[in-house]
Amino acid sequence: MQAKDSNPPDGGYGWVVVVSAFMVMGLTAAVLKTFGLFFVEIQQHFDELASTTSWITSVTITVFHLGAPVASSLCVQYTHRRVVITGGLLAFSGMALGFFGLNMVWLFATTGFLQGLGISFSWTPAISIVSHYFSKKRALANAIASAGECAFAFMFGPFFQWLIGQYGWKGALLIIGGIQLNICVCGVLMRPLASSCFLEARHCETETPPGNGASRTDKEDQSPITPKTFNWMLVRQPEFVLYAIFGILAAMSFFVPPLFLVPLSYSLGIDESWTASLLSILAMVDFGGRLLCGWYANLHVTKSIHLLAMAITLISTSLMLLPLANNYLSLAIFTGFYGFFFGTTVAIHITVLVDVVGMPEFDSALGLFMLIRSTGGFVGPPLAGLIVDMTGDYRAGFYMAGAILVLSAGFLIILDQLQQRKIRESKIRTKPEKSMLPYASLHILKHQTRRYGEHNVVV
Repeated sequence: MQAKDSNPPDGGYGWVVVVSAFMVMGLTAAVLKTFGLFFVEIQQHFDELASTTSWITSVTITVFHLGAPVASSLCVQYTHRRVVITGGLLAFSGMALGFFGLNMVWLFATTGFLQGLGISFSWTPAISIVSHYFSKKRALANAIASAGECAFAFMFGPFFQWLIGQYGWKGALLIIGGIQLNICVCGVLMRPLASSCFLEARHCETETPPGNGASRTDKEDQSPITPKTFNWMLVRQPEFVLYAIFGILAAMSFFVPPLFLVPLSYSLGIDESWTASLLSILAMVDFGGRLLCGWYANLHVTKSIHLLAMAITLISTSLMLLPLANNYLSLAIFTGFYGFFFGTTVAIHITVLVDVVGMPEFDSALGLFMLIRSTGGFVGPPLAGLIVDMTGDYRAGFYMAGAILVLSAGFLIILDQLQQRKIRESKIRTKPEKSMLPYASLHILKHQTRRYGEHNVVV
């Protein structure tokens, strides 16, 4: 059964979809975020280097991103609901098979590859369908949905620590896989949003008379239509390319702090129970940052891209300061700052992508963006692990992440300047056309006056 709305309802059943996406974010991204609790256990079990062990997270992140265009394409051909259910089954399989823990290669293939593919097939359609159900409240809806990652990470930190203590890291993986089966239930609730034919929408757009005050973005937001085929040609758009480069650099940094926060706290001599609470603090302030940023973005006071650039700058500052911590209290404070600004970034970056490409191309753009960003997720954790092995200090990984984020903010500034220049050029092109109309009318009036003046004809 499909919804009868032809336009985004901005509410109604859309809030059920938001709650479902909230759960999916928690059962996928939150598991990935708190996987650092398994890092030391696996490293000690197989007696491997940090750079080798970090490849488990690296493979998961890479497959998560590489599978995004496949998931988006399947959403176009089938429905978001079916893809999410498939993702839930894959995520369960990855964790359940990881329970056997035969060797590092086995973990790369199960907890890495299968889990990453399951997260991709669950996360991508969930965040996509929320944008289809909402237009005016899109920023707020995306923020609430993404906040599921934080809410679950807040609980998963101490819960996973308890599972590892009670059942070992292998038994913990099996139990977590069973919990992830609930993704399938969330997928069932993601009812497809009915819409008119894509070609009909294009026809309506061409029939709209000029000068009616409706902008291109407004028209796109009024139609939650998905193109019939996956659009790979978005890579030819300079704005999309700039945003994708930002995504690569951001991905190189974002997955490093959660991975090395636990080992850093251990190196400072902090007790395991207090270490698990750091992940809960990170999740709690992340949750607040997402909701606050979503609420503020919904006011449309500041441009989304400006808000994102400010958040990235503040994150990089936090990461540069975090290694200065030398005890639990200072580490918790700097972790809180990082988590809050990270939450603001996650809450707004999908909305910025919609602004860059428009809603009709959003499904394709989301898949391509995740695919291109995968290179950053693939390189980031191993590079940070290599730097940690070379320096013998986990602080070096945080310095690397902060420096790369500063570079990524530069591409956001370039993107904003390009958009502003195109707006100015568009205004310049339209001004002569408007100014010529009065001149042309005056010229015709004078000509008619001269022609009929002899006969006293009033024009």
